[in-house]
Amino acid sequence: IGDNHNYIFRYALPGLALKHRRPYFYHMPGRILCIDTVGRNKILSAGDNGLTEGTRDFHYIRELNISVKSLARINNREILLATKFSAFIFDVYDFKIKDTLWHERATVVYNQKDTFYIGTLNGLYRSVKGLPLVFLGKETPFLRKRIASITESEDGMLWIASYDDAGIIGYKNNKQVVAITRLQGLSSDICRT
Repeated sequence: IGDNHNYIFRYALPGLALKHRRPYFYHMPGRILCIDTVGRNKILSAGDNGLTEGTRDFHYIRELNISVKSLARINNREILLATKFSAFIFDVYDFKIKDTLWHERATVVYNQKDTFYIGTLNGLYRSVKGLPLVFLGKETPFLRKRIASITESEDGMLWIASYDDAGIIGYKNNKQVVAITRLQGLSSDICRT
């Protein structure tokens, strides 16, 4: 679990006993927004202070000094990164950018099989099988909003949250299927995740 002071907490399952708690290499204000692994022995931590790679024993290896908003796994070697400057494919073994997909601020990225989604301050874009990005807000008004989070349920439905006082939608087969707002019980239509 990551916090907003660059700390990572390691818990043992199933009892959630705290095993380890310390800054991920240095203590400074900054949120850890994403955690992933590289192979069996390395951890990636991403957030306000950039993308950092280290060992499971918290030994520093290297970092990419760019504020990361979101991370999505493509395969064992590649991840999608959303940053305040762009969205790109990143090689975790060579630790370098392979391809830039978006040249402006991105808020979230998501990978669904052969499809990349890039959330921005002005809506959601999609690239299927490496084709150019398509703006999804043209057909679905909700997808013109600031996209805060994307996840997928087992039935393939994308759940998309907006920070622009719009709530959450379920999106499947290129259309909005359902909306969840204060009318359905949310305490606020401003959604972060």
